[in-house]
Amino acid sequence: MVDKQRLLEQLRKLKKQIQSDSRVKALYDTDGDGNISGEEWDKARQSVIAFMGATESEKPSSGSKNSKAAGAAGLAIAGAAGAADAVFGQIKERVGQSGYAADGTLWTEPAVIVEQEVSGTEMLSSNDVPNRYKFFSEKGKKLASAIEIRSSGFRRTSLGGRPPFKMDITVHGTSEVLRLDRHYEFNHLQTDVSCNDTPIGLILEKGTSKGNHYVLSPNAENRDLTISKSMLSRTFAIKSGSKQVGSIEKKWGGILKEAFTQADSFRIAFDDPSLTPTEKKLIAAATIIIDMDYFGDEGSHLNF
Repeated sequence: MVDKQRLLEQLRKLKKQIQSDSRVKALYDTDGDGNISGEEWDKARQSVIAFMGATESEKPSSGSKNSKAAGAAGLAIAGAAGAADAVFGQIKERVGQSGYAADGTLWTEPAVIVEQEVSGTEMLSSNDVPNRYKFFSEKGKKLASAIEIRSSGFRRTSLGGRPPFKMDITVHGTSEVLRLDRHYEFNHLQTDVSCNDTPIGLILEKGTSKGNHYVLSPNAENRDLTISKSMLSRTFAIKSGSKQVGSIEKKWGGILKEAFTQADSFRIAFDDPSLTPTEKKLIAAATIIIDMDYFGDEGSHLNF
């Protein structure tokens, strides 16, 4: 019979191990809320129970004088104590050998809808709560989830409407996790973007009297992209040189929605077929930055 206290210890350890590996975490936190749960977690839990049950069943009776059997029992007990390590190793091997694509369906869609999540409790609260977003296809298929890892309230308020932050975007159906790390670099804001802990590019922000101008620089591409806002609309043009390759449009939710919710919605159009998955990842990251700069409470000074 599995010892309940030891089982709880191993399950806690396994959750920490899953949280520490972005590729594995993507399988167990598909809604991006930071919690390890659901069917996949239940399977992992059952694997730990089965592993511990198998090893503890090999434990000899207290009256056994066979040193070889006693040695085997010691190994069995050690194996039970390392159930989390064994199961986590199996999970990592499965992730490595599975067909999870490095670039998921999010990057093959011609257009993506990005919606900010705001609960009724948050609307009534003045507390500084993490920003969360969902990415959908135009047919409503859920593609990705994003949750902000907040910096301290002091840093956010003292630095005004353009604060540093970190955010993870989990791409559903893949083992892919994007990390956004926005920080001050000398006299400008810069967002470093990585995929599964591997740097893929950066976003430079240059403020002007007309708003912000964004430069997207992929590490492995031969071109930079720029994003700037049209003066007379809520549309941001994405350009390669003088050629427009896409756009980010703030969607009008109607007078009732605009008046009674803080949630924002955007449509990203990937118009040019030459856009690479890496460029699309930087564009997705830039969309969240644009929302914070122009349309959030903290970025209201940039509204037009």
